[in-house]
Amino acid sequence: YDESQYAWYENVGFDRLVEHPLRTRESVNAAETPLVSISGYKAFREVHSKNYPKGHPGSAYLLFASQPAIYRAVVDQDPYPIRAIIVQGGEPLLTMGGAKMAHRAFTSENLETLVVMDYWMTPTAQLADYVLPAADFMERPDISSHWGIGNFFVVGQQAVEPLHERRNDYDLWAGLAKRLLDPAEWPDTLEGMLDRFLAPSGKTYEEWATGERNHAFPKPRWKKHETQGFATASGKVELVPSMFERFGENPLPIYTGPPYSTPDAPADEYPLQMIPGSRIRELTASNLRQSARLKRIHPEPIVDIHPETAAGHGIGDGDWVLIERPEGAIRQRARLSESVRRDTINPDGYWWEPGSQAGEPGLSGVWTSNANAITPWGPEFSSFAGDQPLRGARCRVRKADAAPAGVA
Repeated sequence: YDESQYAWYENVGFDRLVEHPLRTRESVNAAETPLVSISGYKAFREVHSKNYPKGHPGSAYLLFASQPAIYRAVVDQDPYPIRAIIVQGGEPLLTMGGAKMAHRAFTSENLETLVVMDYWMTPTAQLADYVLPAADFMERPDISSHWGIGNFFVVGQQAVEPLHERRNDYDLWAGLAKRLLDPAEWPDTLEGMLDRFLAPSGKTYEEWATGERNHAFPKPRWKKHETQGFATASGKVELVPSMFERFGENPLPIYTGPPYSTPDAPADEYPLQMIPGSRIRELTASNLRQSARLKRIHPEPIVDIHPETAAGHGIGDGDWVLIERPEGAIRQRARLSESVRRDTINPDGYWWEPGSQAGEPGLSGVWTSNANAITPWGPEFSSFAGDQPLRGARCRVRKADAAPAGVA
């Protein structure tokens, strides 16, 4: 971490949050995935500290709570209750697995507050108690840095004033921090905080943003391992990770079967595998669905099916198809392709229809063609990393009688 150019502030560091006196509990998923938990983070930071005394290397990801466990904590209050959720920069009903369980959590009487900060009235925003309009990247000052993963930073200039009531992310978090923590640690404006970060460089945010060069890329230092070793418990390259053993995980890579070690549905009833979440070149995950121009390029959700598989189910190219799982069914239009296996289908991911069927029960079509509307949610389907169970799922297909409501 290059403190000659970029300051380190403990008030926004994960280490301080982990050790904060108000934190008295483990991560909600610690029982199932102890490696990915507060304890796991502390252990990795202890190992990494000699190489990365400051900054956030990859161990920061160990603090990301498993979403299935978050939903369980809301609905079942296990292992302890979660009563408020802030959703920012994401759409859990579309881009994460187990949308049905997410919906249960977001609408549960146990959840006292749901806040969404976004550009659009997404399906989750339609369920929220508070919707905070977010400033676009051109409407806010910005800096990109990687705090330990990389020593560089790039400063972005604010181009225009925010429209209407749109605010930047800092206003939200600094506002909360001033009420909960030491107000002196949080400047009134985002520019003020960026000035603090950039103070060691001898320039302010404005000087970096408007100057001839808006970035700093220190020269890499080669062969650091010869003097400091590697950021592992042994200081060596560990082909068998010792930290896995420390937390009771098998350190050897073992194939457990597609896609989960625990069967997610009976194979005789659901003989196919689906790959939910496939990206579309014209769109970015659940984003850009509001663009009429892009909608004309890719107007409908498409599921790729091998011609032989389709023929066996009486499905022709261009037919509407029902994709069924124990969680329910969605509809997409078939595209016959020999690029997929005969036992696999490839549905479009993250599909919704902004502006239509707003509010409950439709939530802008989130249940109609969205692949994650029918993916499993249980923590037992997560790997040791507590990841979302959305990389594959058993399913079956049949020809649909008609297109989804509202689709020609």
